[in-house]
Amino acid sequence: MKPQENRSPSYLILNQHSFCFRIKVPKDLQCKVGKRELRYSLKTGTVKIAKQKSQFLAKRIQRLFNSLRKGGSQLNALSDDQIKKLVNQYIKDKIDNLDEFFNDDNDLKPYSSAEEFNSFVKSLKAIRDDAIVDLNVGNFSIVEDTTHNILVKNGINNVDKDSPEFRKLCVEIHKAYISLLPIEQKHLLCDFSYRDELPKIFPQVFNNTYKSNHQTIEQTSGTLSEIADEYWNRKKGRWTVAAIESYARYKKRLLEYFGEDKLINSINYKAMEQFRDKLKKTGSKGKPITDKTVNLHLEFYSGLFNHAIQSGRIKHNPVSGVKFSDKRNQ
Repeated sequence: MKPQENRSPSYLILNQHSFCFRIKVPKDLQCKVGKRELRYSLKTGTVKIAKQKSQFLAKRIQRLFNSLRKGGSQLNALSDDQIKKLVNQYIKDKIDNLDEFFNDDNDLKPYSSAEEFNSFVKSLKAIRDDAIVDLNVGNFSIVEDTTHNILVKNGINNVDKDSPEFRKLCVEIHKAYISLLPIEQKHLLCDFSYRDELPKIFPQVFNNTYKSNHQTIEQTSGTLSEIADEYWNRKKGRWTVAAIESYARYKKRLLEYFGEDKLINSINYKAMEQFRDKLKKTGSKGKPITDKTVNLHLEFYSGLFNHAIQSGRIKHNPVSGVKFSDKRNQ
């Protein structure tokens, strides 16, 4: 006789019309559970689906058994309201820290080149797609450490990661993580329109006060013409005659495209990218110009937006990553 193959238990029994999940309660836990076995209808007559559901249930219940043996953790007292507060705290911290790499006292730069930056921005959609799949198959490994740190930060130590309460908190943190990825992408591209959307996306965290505060900041950020004049007065003493003449031309094209009254922090990465493309087609007397000449324009514009950052008008330079790459042999 052939030796019997080792197979993982399916925990399945077939009723008259559908499959049922069944698992025995370990003897040492029967007094706590109050039953010798647990049964749940899987509400399907398809073997493949029934096996998938039963394996998922078995893992969850085994974690519950382990938690009962350990006597539970401090999470046993964690209510639904407390979970909501922890998730809201996570969301608010993530939004508030979107600029953490760009503080004046931070020498660490997150991206070494424009290519690396663009590659990361494009990958965010794939990252979100993978996170959605993980959520639906019960894999929360991507947020487990974050969830643990949030609990420790709030004085909840000795956390049992196998407990149902921890898993429940992981689920909600994971959902928030998925919702935050498109916001991170917009922020990186200097599209700050997401600020108006936050009260709709996370009504439990942000209200109209948040929106009003940012509208006030936008109204006092200064116009493009005002910032251009400030930048000119700051730099003109150091520039050569040729640089002064170039700046006058570059400034004229910038103001003609966006308008003198355009708020400086309403210009994002996408807008500068569109301006770059139009500049290439109609840069010199309505005729196309080279990538190198376009990049010379963008270097001046980058300096102007850096001045706006230093004076507290904006937090990101929308010209960052917009320049054409040099295709010449290095």
